[in-house]
Amino acid sequence: MKHERQKTAEYFASQPTGVTLFFRKFLPWQIIRFIFINMKMMGLIWVSHRECRKKSH
Repeated sequence: MKHERQKTAEYFASQPTGVTLFFRKFLPWQIIRFIFINMKMMGLIWVSHRECRKKSH
């Protein structure tokens, strides 16, 4: 006898829409997101390094 969980709201995962699936596969969108995320990370790193230099002077 297998133990089967009831399908309740706790275990529910929504299905992605057609638009979501399209953008996951759309290479130009992935490139734009890649650039944006990397620019954001570079900004955070720049700020943290700038603060470290201020403390050492």
